[in-house]
Amino acid sequence: MPRATVNTTETFRKDLKSLPAKDGEEGGWIELRKLSYGEILARRDMATKIAVEGLDSGNDMKADIDIIQKAVSEYEMSHSIVDHNLTDDQDRKLNFNNPVHVTNLSPQVGQEISDLIDKLNDWEGDSTGKDEPSSMPGSDQQ
Repeated sequence: MPRATVNTTETFRKDLKSLPAKDGEEGGWIELRKLSYGEILARRDMATKIAVEGLDSGNDMKADIDIIQKAVSEYEMSHSIVDHNLTDDQDRKLNFNNPVHVTNLSPQVGQEISDLIDKLNDWEGDSTGKDEPSSMPGSDQQ
């Protein structure tokens, strides 16, 4: 019978193009795991809840979208990143369970990590909380 579950203990190491090796120093990398369907559902629920709360508060739509994207990115990074070699300006290893560490990422690094998570999980049918669908035809990121 076909297996219908994901192995959330299997990890995938990805070198970051936005942090290449230089001056004899190792380039940046992250180790990711796939999200389970339950985690993807939790992500959708979070985005929907924030959107509904935004409608009730009378905030403008752009502010609501920004809040949703931030919360979803923090959730994905905290649940997908298993290990990495990324540090802050004090040479301390980043903690992706801490939203401040996610917020302080370089925009290029943050976007690259977000793209890698999207490609690994390939949830093309639902872009709730995202700017656009994440699937790319012919992607070899898995």
